[in-house]
Amino acid sequence: MTRSYSANAAATLNDATHSGMMRPTIWVAIVVFLLILIAHVQQVSQVDLFLNLNGASVEVLPSKFWPAITLFGDTLILLCWLSPLLLFRSRMVLGLVAAIPMGGLASLGFKRLFLAPRPGDVLQHDSFHVLGELLSGHSFPSGHTITAFAAAGVAYACFMSERNHSKAVGVIAGALVLATFVGLSRVAVGAHWPADVIAGACIGWLSGLNGVWLTRRFSETCESPRFAWVTLWVLAACGVGLQFRHYTDPACQGITQLATAFVALTLLAKALGQRQFRLDGQG
Repeated sequence: MTRSYSANAAATLNDATHSGMMRPTIWVAIVVFLLILIAHVQQVSQVDLFLNLNGASVEVLPSKFWPAITLFGDTLILLCWLSPLLLFRSRMVLGLVAAIPMGGLASLGFKRLFLAPRPGDVLQHDSFHVLGELLSGHSFPSGHTITAFAAAGVAYACFMSERNHSKAVGVIAGALVLATFVGLSRVAVGAHWPADVIAGACIGWLSGLNGVWLTRRFSETCESPRFAWVTLWVLAACGVGLQFRHYTDPACQGITQLATAFVALTLLAKALGQRQFRLDGQG
């Protein structure tokens, strides 16, 4: 009983520590989102900022870079790329899965509520760079940015109490850099306004933190091998589905093929090695 009490006390202290570290970032995300929402309702012009960012992006980095990096804001592709973590830090993957309802509902709800036009609906098509398909309608917020920053939020929540400080900083910084590039890519390819991206970042961050909280709230379910197996098989089905997508850019096609390969290798490693799924890289 003493051991059980100690374990519960440690878990409670750990949860309190996590909450205390996450709370400031939650308030920042909420305040920034509200400010962006007010600016959006007031129809503050973003044309000049969009054109400057859109034009500068292809000058700083090759134009082929942006359509490729933007794919990491695709939920299925990102989950498949992260699938090997199911063997070592399954909470990273399960947290992102658990973030989908909040992020998805927020994205769909605001898109339907505002019906905001995209740059291609407002500007002359020859006045800015369009990399890939020219999208129309439902601009606010950016769904790809939501996914990318949800993953960054999951990384932050999972690694902020990591004992290896340099490892934690490296993972969190890497996740934030990738998410930032995904967000910028949505402007670079001509799909979103800057406000769409910032709003998506805020929603994604909150969704990611909420996803990790859910995995801790329902830890018994998440620790179940059956649950992890179901998640892996669903990702495997998604990986197969990705092969029906066709991109003219070889880099984009390669990213989807690697996504499928990562899921297949994870499934094979689990089946052959019978490796135990681990939530936090311990054991």
